[in-house]
Amino acid sequence: MATINAIGSDKPIEVAFGGTGIQAAGAAYAPICAGTTTTGALQTAATSISSIGTSLISNGSAALSSWAPLASMKLLSTVTLGAGTSFINFNSSVVTSAYKNYFVIMYRITPAASRILSVTFSTNNGSTFLSSYFAGANKCTYNSTTFSNANSTTTGQLGSGNISGNLSGYLMLYNLQATVSHQPSWCGQLFDSNSSSWHQSFGCVTTSTAVNYIRFGWNSTNFNVGGSISLYGFNQ
Repeated sequence: MATINAIGSDKPIEVAFGGTGIQAAGAAYAPICAGTTTTGALQTAATSISSIGTSLISNGSAALSSWAPLASMKLLSTVTLGAGTSFINFNSSVVTSAYKNYFVIMYRITPAASRILSVTFSTNNGSTFLSSYFAGANKCTYNSTTFSNANSTTTGQLGSGNISGNLSGYLMLYNLQATVSHQPSWCGQLFDSNSSSWHQSFGCVTTSTAVNYIRFGWNSTNFNVGGSISLYGFNQ
Protein backbone atom coordinates (compact mmCIF):
# COMPACT_ATOMS: atom_id res chain seq x y z
CA MET A 1 0.00 0.00 0.00
CA ALA A 2 1.38 3.38 -1.00
CA THR A 3 1.59 5.87 1.84
CA ILE A 4 1.14 9.63 1.58
CA ASN A 5 1.67 10.82 5.16
CA ALA A 6 3.74 10.32 8.29
CA ILE A 7 1.42 7.73 9.85
CA GLY A 8 1.64 5.32 6.91
CA SER A 9 -1.87 5.91 5.54
CA ASP A 10 -2.94 6.44 1.96
CA LYS A 11 -5.66 8.83 3.16
CA PRO A 12 -5.00 12.51 3.97
CA ILE A 13 -5.12 13.36 7.65
CA GLU A 14 -8.23 15.37 8.48
CA VAL A 15 -7.94 18.98 9.62
CA ALA A 16 -9.54 18.10 12.97
CA PHE A 17 -6.57 15.80 13.66
CA GLY A 18 -3.86 18.25 12.59
CA GLY A 19 -3.77 17.46 8.87
CA THR A 20 -4.72 19.29 5.72
CA GLY A 21 -7.51 17.08 4.42
CA ILE A 22 -5.97 17.11 0.92
CA GLN A 23 -3.61 14.78 -0.92
CA ALA A 24 -1.93 17.51 -3.01
CA ALA A 25 -1.52 21.25 -2.54
CA GLY A 26 -2.83 22.11 -6.01
CA ALA A 27 -1.22 24.70 -8.29
CA ALA A 28 2.46 25.42 -7.72
CA TYR A 29 3.13 28.57 -5.66
CA ALA A 30 -0.57 29.03 -4.84
CA PRO A 31 -1.31 30.07 -1.23
CA ILE A 32 -3.08 27.62 1.09
CA CYS A 33 -6.40 28.81 2.53
CA ALA A 34 -8.77 27.47 5.18
CA GLY A 35 -11.59 25.19 4.11
CA THR A 36 -15.29 25.92 3.78
CA THR A 37 -15.75 25.03 7.49
CA THR A 38 -13.45 25.20 10.50
CA THR A 39 -12.56 21.52 10.03
CA GLY A 40 -12.93 21.32 6.24
CA ALA A 41 -10.09 20.38 3.91
CA LEU A 42 -7.67 23.18 3.09
CA GLN A 43 -7.90 24.86 -0.31
CA THR A 44 -5.49 26.57 -2.71
CA ALA A 45 -6.23 30.05 -4.09
CA ALA A 46 -5.11 29.38 -7.66
CA THR A 47 -7.74 31.08 -9.85
CA SER A 48 -5.89 33.36 -12.35
CA ILE A 49 -2.59 32.96 -10.46
CA SER A 50 -0.74 32.66 -13.78
CA SER A 51 -1.66 36.24 -14.76
CA ILE A 52 1.37 38.46 -14.15
CA GLY A 53 0.79 41.60 -12.09
CA THR A 54 -2.36 40.41 -10.32
CA SER A 55 -3.01 40.51 -6.57
CA LEU A 56 -4.96 38.25 -4.24
CA ILE A 57 -8.47 39.69 -3.89
CA SER A 58 -11.15 38.74 -1.38
CA ASN A 59 -14.41 37.45 -2.85
CA GLY A 60 -16.23 37.74 0.47
CA SER A 61 -16.40 35.58 3.59
CA ALA A 62 -18.20 32.71 1.78
CA ALA A 63 -15.87 32.28 -1.21
CA LEU A 64 -12.27 31.44 -1.93
CA SER A 65 -10.04 34.40 -2.75
CA SER A 66 -8.77 34.75 -6.33
CA TRP A 67 -6.16 36.68 -8.28
CA ALA A 68 -7.18 39.83 -10.15
CA PRO A 69 -5.68 43.15 -11.36
CA LEU A 70 -5.68 45.98 -8.84
CA ALA A 71 -7.71 49.09 -9.67
CA SER A 72 -4.67 51.28 -10.18
CA MET A 73 -3.35 53.52 -12.93
CA LYS A 74 -0.52 52.49 -15.21
CA LEU A 75 1.63 54.94 -17.16
CA LEU A 76 1.34 53.88 -20.80
CA SER A 77 3.17 56.64 -22.67
CA THR A 78 4.66 60.13 -22.27
CA VAL A 79 5.25 62.39 -25.27
CA THR A 80 7.66 65.33 -24.88
CA LEU A 81 6.94 68.02 -27.43
CA GLY A 82 9.56 68.72 -30.07
CA ALA A 83 9.93 71.30 -32.81
CA GLY A 84 7.17 71.29 -35.41
CA THR A 85 4.90 68.79 -33.61
CA SER A 86 1.48 69.01 -35.27
CA PHE A 87 -0.38 66.39 -33.22
CA ILE A 88 0.13 64.25 -30.17
CA ASN A 89 -1.06 60.73 -31.00
CA PHE A 90 -1.58 57.69 -28.81
CA ASN A 91 -2.16 54.68 -31.07
CA SER A 92 -3.40 51.11 -30.69
CA SER A 93 -0.16 49.97 -29.09
CA VAL A 94 -1.21 51.79 -25.89
CA VAL A 95 -4.97 52.35 -26.39
CA THR A 96 -6.11 48.73 -26.08
CA SER A 97 -8.91 46.58 -24.73
CA ALA A 98 -6.89 46.18 -21.51
CA TYR A 99 -8.33 49.51 -20.28
CA LYS A 100 -11.78 51.06 -20.43
CA ASN A 101 -10.73 54.42 -18.98
CA TYR A 102 -7.73 56.70 -19.34
CA PHE A 103 -6.21 59.63 -17.46
CA VAL A 104 -4.26 62.32 -19.33
CA ILE A 105 -1.84 64.77 -17.70
CA MET A 106 -0.76 67.82 -19.71
CA TYR A 107 2.24 69.81 -18.51
CA ARG A 108 3.14 73.25 -19.87
CA ILE A 109 1.98 72.73 -23.46
CA THR A 110 1.69 75.80 -25.70
CA PRO A 111 0.60 76.54 -29.28
CA ALA A 112 2.84 78.26 -31.81
CA ALA A 113 -0.02 80.76 -32.23
CA SER A 114 -3.19 81.39 -30.23
CA ARG A 115 -5.56 78.55 -31.15
CA ILE A 116 -8.23 76.09 -29.91
CA LEU A 117 -7.07 72.77 -28.39
CA SER A 118 -9.11 69.66 -29.18
CA VAL A 119 -9.13 65.89 -28.75
CA THR A 120 -10.33 63.54 -31.49
CA PHE A 121 -10.78 59.77 -31.55
CA SER A 122 -10.39 56.96 -34.07
CA THR A 123 -11.64 53.36 -34.09
CA ASN A 124 -9.24 52.19 -36.84
CA ASN A 125 -5.87 53.29 -35.46
CA GLY A 126 -5.89 56.74 -37.02
CA SER A 127 -6.90 55.88 -40.60
CA THR A 128 -10.04 58.00 -40.15
CA PHE A 129 -11.41 60.03 -37.25
CA LEU A 130 -14.84 60.15 -35.68
CA SER A 131 -16.74 63.31 -36.58
CA SER A 132 -19.90 63.44 -34.43
CA TYR A 133 -19.20 65.08 -31.06
CA PHE A 134 -21.17 66.73 -28.27
CA ALA A 135 -18.46 68.91 -26.73
CA GLY A 136 -18.70 71.83 -24.34
CA ALA A 137 -16.14 74.02 -22.58
CA ASN A 138 -16.18 77.03 -20.31
CA LYS A 139 -13.56 79.42 -19.02
CA CYS A 140 -13.22 81.34 -15.79
CA THR A 141 -10.49 83.94 -15.38
CA TYR A 142 -8.92 84.63 -12.01
CA ASN A 143 -10.88 87.19 -9.97
CA SER A 144 -13.72 87.21 -12.51
CA THR A 145 -17.37 86.58 -11.70
CA THR A 146 -18.34 85.52 -15.23
CA PHE A 147 -17.84 82.45 -17.40
CA SER A 148 -17.39 82.23 -21.14
CA ASN A 149 -18.44 79.07 -22.95
CA ALA A 150 -18.08 77.33 -26.31
CA ASN A 151 -19.22 74.10 -27.92
CA SER A 152 -18.38 71.89 -30.90
CA THR A 153 -20.05 69.05 -32.78
CA THR A 154 -17.02 68.16 -34.95
CA THR A 155 -14.17 67.80 -32.40
CA GLY A 156 -13.73 67.42 -28.67
CA GLN A 157 -12.98 71.07 -27.86
CA LEU A 158 -10.97 71.36 -24.64
CA GLY A 159 -11.07 75.13 -24.06
CA SER A 160 -13.40 78.06 -24.43
CA GLY A 161 -11.88 79.95 -27.35
CA ASN A 162 -8.27 80.48 -28.38
CA ILE A 163 -5.47 79.73 -25.93
CA SER A 164 -1.98 81.22 -26.08
CA GLY A 165 -0.31 80.46 -22.74
CA ASN A 166 1.17 77.42 -21.02
CA LEU A 167 -1.51 74.80 -20.35
CA SER A 168 -1.29 72.32 -17.49
CA GLY A 169 -3.98 70.07 -16.13
CA TYR A 170 -5.78 66.78 -16.59
CA LEU A 171 -8.39 65.01 -18.68
CA MET A 172 -10.42 61.90 -17.84
CA LEU A 173 -11.42 59.68 -20.77
CA TYR A 174 -14.21 57.19 -20.03
CA ASN A 175 -15.71 54.13 -21.75
CA LEU A 176 -13.29 53.95 -24.66
CA GLN A 177 -14.39 50.31 -25.08
CA ALA A 178 -17.63 51.75 -26.42
CA THR A 179 -21.10 50.22 -26.48
CA VAL A 180 -24.41 51.57 -27.78
CA SER A 181 -25.44 52.64 -24.28
CA HIS A 182 -21.98 53.78 -23.07
CA GLN A 183 -20.21 56.05 -25.54
CA PRO A 184 -16.66 57.40 -25.10
CA SER A 185 -16.72 60.59 -23.04
CA TRP A 186 -14.39 62.97 -21.25
CA CYS A 187 -14.14 65.75 -18.68
CA GLY A 188 -11.23 67.75 -17.37
CA GLN A 189 -9.63 71.03 -16.34
CA LEU A 190 -6.71 72.94 -17.83
CA PHE A 191 -5.01 76.04 -16.43
CA ASP A 192 -3.76 78.73 -18.84
CA SER A 193 -0.91 80.52 -17.06
CA ASN A 194 -0.82 83.29 -19.66
CA SER A 195 -4.34 84.53 -18.87
CA SER A 196 -4.67 83.01 -15.37
CA SER A 197 -7.77 81.14 -16.56
CA TRP A 198 -9.30 77.74 -15.94
CA HIS A 199 -10.77 75.86 -18.91
CA GLN A 200 -13.26 73.11 -18.03
CA SER A 201 -14.33 70.69 -20.74
CA PHE A 202 -16.76 67.78 -21.10
CA GLY A 203 -18.48 65.80 -23.83
CA CYS A 204 -18.84 62.54 -25.72
CA VAL A 205 -18.35 61.15 -29.22
CA THR A 206 -20.90 59.09 -31.11
CA THR A 207 -19.71 55.51 -31.71
CA SER A 208 -20.51 51.98 -30.63
CA THR A 209 -17.06 50.71 -31.70
CA ALA A 210 -14.08 50.69 -29.35
CA VAL A 211 -11.67 53.63 -29.64
CA ASN A 212 -8.02 52.64 -30.23
CA TYR A 213 -6.43 55.99 -31.15
CA ILE A 214 -6.42 59.36 -29.35
CA ARG A 215 -5.19 62.61 -30.94
CA PHE A 216 -4.55 66.02 -29.37
CA GLY A 217 -3.93 69.09 -31.49
CA TRP A 218 -4.51 72.80 -32.13
CA ASN A 219 -6.53 74.04 -35.07
CA SER A 220 -4.13 75.29 -37.77
CA THR A 221 -0.92 75.49 -35.74
CA ASN A 222 1.76 73.32 -34.13
CA PHE A 223 2.84 72.75 -30.54
CA ASN A 224 5.77 74.77 -29.26
CA VAL A 225 8.88 72.95 -28.08
CA GLY A 226 8.73 71.82 -24.45
CA GLY A 227 6.02 70.43 -22.26
CA SER A 228 4.60 66.93 -22.28
CA ILE A 229 1.43 64.85 -22.40
CA SER A 230 1.20 61.56 -20.47
CA LEU A 231 -1.40 58.81 -20.88
CA TYR A 232 -2.38 56.46 -18.05
CA GLY A 233 -4.75 53.49 -18.22
CA PHE A 234 -7.10 52.25 -15.49
CA ASN A 235 -10.17 50.02 -15.25
CA GLN A 236 -12.16 51.46 -12.36
